[in-house]
Amino acid sequence: MEISNFKRFAFYFLPAQESQLGRFGAAWLGWSIDKGVVTPFPNPVSHFHNEMIAQAGKYGFHATLKPPFRLHEDRSIEDLIETATIVIADINHFELPPLMLDQMDDFFVLRTKIDCPDINNLAQTLVTKLDGFRARPFDEELQRRRSSGLSKRQEELLLAWGYPFVDDEFRFHLTLTSRCDQLSVAEIDDILKKHITPEMLAPMKVTDVGFVGEAEDGRFHLIKRIPFGH
Repeated sequence: MEISNFKRFAFYFLPAQESQLGRFGAAWLGWSIDKGVVTPFPNPVSHFHNEMIAQAGKYGFHATLKPPFRLHEDRSIEDLIETATIVIADINHFELPPLMLDQMDDFFVLRTKIDCPDINNLAQTLVTKLDGFRARPFDEELQRRRSSGLSKRQEELLLAWGYPFVDDEFRFHLTLTSRCDQLSVAEIDDILKKHITPEMLAPMKVTDVGFVGEAEDGRFHLIKRIPFGH
């Protein structure tokens, strides 16, 4: 897909495409962000699997580092890639701690068992150093964020960075489901535990950042993996 056709951009942590975790995530969500293709789960896991992943699937299996944003009208995609490449080249490789299945609000996610300052710092670096490329959110975007209820601190972050869950509100996680408040939480938990192996949760090296774009249909595609420099 032509990069100029994307309506928003973001920077994601993406597991290695051919890793067990990467393959599972693409199959589970039904969308390979790396390849930009639909990837149906081999065997349907429940009658409401499609409902379970309806919204999450469009984003691909990822952890958000710099949230989706529209490009500022005075900046170019080429400049964004060049600047991001320079910023990311100054980052050192690091190891992500073991993962665990958990719930965050009404979503099922994988998160690290212990805090990881390296991934927190990476997200903060991308949010702050690339902010000049971000167009101001539309008023309806701001109201949508506020509709779920924000704390005073989250409102401050929303106005400063266009997203309420950055800086000290950032929580690294790989999203597995859409909001599950109306579904059987116990059943989803059981299904996921049957499909997620210990190998998928093992520590992993983080060596790059995924630069992604959102197509008109709302699906995100990998544009390129930008490697760390050290």
